[in-house]
Amino acid sequence: MYLKEFYNKKLNDYKSTGIVDNYAKLLSILLLSEINRYKNYKCNNISFYGKYKEEIDEKIKKLEKDFNITDQDYINYMNSLGIEVYNVDKAKIKFIYEESIIVLQWALLYCKDTSPEDAYEFCYDDDIKNLNLRRYRYEEF
Repeated sequence: MYLKEFYNKKLNDYKSTGIVDNYAKLLSILLLSEINRYKNYKCNNISFYGKYKEEIDEKIKKLEKDFNITDQDYINYMNSLGIEVYNVDKAKIKFIYEESIIVLQWALLYCKDTSPEDAYEFCYDDDIKNLNLRRYRYEEF
């Protein structure tokens, strides 16, 4: 299963259950599925986000639309973590989506010779153990 198919599976799961999976994992799926749009850029996470702000924000908007995520959902989630929110747009990048930015940046820097699916698996192994995300399934003995 490729990342776009995996995203669609997560979306179908949401439509049937009403439960949104981890926001950062969903954004990572979208970003990694189009990893060729981004260049290897050695810098801190904030600078990387600044360089690709438009592209990343576009994916966040898609995610919000597909999964009906509102500002209040973000506020509720962050409040549940003990984070007081003053600016939702800045807070959602810092406390929710920064992980996705790190995953994309890490994949660009260190996974040049692997597929986006393999990079996702390395970062979120717990999410895919039973979903057969990899292109090639290794037999376990």
